[in-house]
Amino acid sequence: MIKSIDKAFEVEFNLHRVNEFKELVENRLNEKRGQILINYQSTDFTGKDTSLKLEQKSIDDIIDGYFFFNQSAPTMNAMNKVLVDFCTQKSAFPVINKIFPEEFRGVNDSFYSNALSFLIQLERSTERLNYVPSWLSTGIDVSVCSLIEHLIKYLLTYFDGDDARKVILLASSVYKRIYKILAVLNPGVNYSSELRHLLTRYNESEFSWGQILSSPQNNLLNEINNLSILATDKFVKNFTVGQGRFNIELAKQHLKALWSLEINLLKKNPRYLQLLQEKDLGELYPTECSSVIYDNLGHTCLCVIKQHKRWMDYVLNNHKTEICKLEKYGSWAAKQLMESEVMLDAGIICKAEPSNRFFFGDDEVQKELCLLYGYH
Repeated sequence: MIKSIDKAFEVEFNLHRVNEFKELVENRLNEKRGQILINYQSTDFTGKDTSLKLEQKSIDDIIDGYFFFNQSAPTMNAMNKVLVDFCTQKSAFPVINKIFPEEFRGVNDSFYSNALSFLIQLERSTERLNYVPSWLSTGIDVSVCSLIEHLIKYLLTYFDGDDARKVILLASSVYKRIYKILAVLNPGVNYSSELRHLLTRYNESEFSWGQILSSPQNNLLNEINNLSILATDKFVKNFTVGQGRFNIELAKQHLKALWSLEINLLKKNPRYLQLLQEKDLGELYPTECSSVIYDNLGHTCLCVIKQHKRWMDYVLNNHKTEICKLEKYGSWAAKQLMESEVMLDAGIICKAEPSNRFFFGDDEVQKELCLLYGYH
């Protein structure tokens, strides 16, 4: 089509004709949008059904890969089926030990929401386990139910009482924010994401789901995610010493250095927020506010729980204060639960303390990041 346009306008000398043609093409394309949407709805794209692909994946692929990303309900169910089948048909130990090892591992918010979803599904198939990690049990009760209860307590309180795993989660969040800042400020990163988009266009079929989802912006966001996952994994390895011991104070010191780097980057680039808005990456994840003023860990936990009445009733009866606090930290899932009869009757009053929850009591850093990100 482009070659035909080149040929048609090779000897044109009237600019009015060019404007007429632009208007004609634009109107015609606008008219075709409806037909294109109809075609999209009726097309059987290849690779769209991730459930079929997941059936062929190993537990390593799922836990070390898919667990680190927010998943749709069908994908989450497919992951759970593979893991639960492995537990019931072979052994639960490799799965439980990989997700919740005694030593420390790299994780993020999505990892724990997927892990919680798996445990809830596992409980429907088996009641007791031969092994549970010590940090998620009392040492006596080895039921899946007890494991879920202990995990929920940690997820709703941002691992209050477990500073090591809290530091790892905070590192994951700050790495993601820093890599996003660098990606927005460095045009060279955009070039690689655009190149990957062109490779997708060239290599994959027009009927593939990958073609529909591919864009330079999506590739850039994926790269930010991947870099933050790798950085968190390295963070854990750097501060884990013999016999799985974690150097918490050294890790906290490094975390503070990361916050300082983030603050300096934002101060040196005061137009960052405007640049971010103009780039229009289309990101759904709340990167800038997560673990600054917003508790995404607790929110995603509640989103999983809300799908299961038994566990929704459990948190309403046993974690009223935590739900109230999560509502203060911006969770719409917590807000919905706050409107339930159980919560209204409880009359609980609480307040948000983001500096304690996300910055180990450092008010100055928390307030400075809030100001730089535009949260007053």
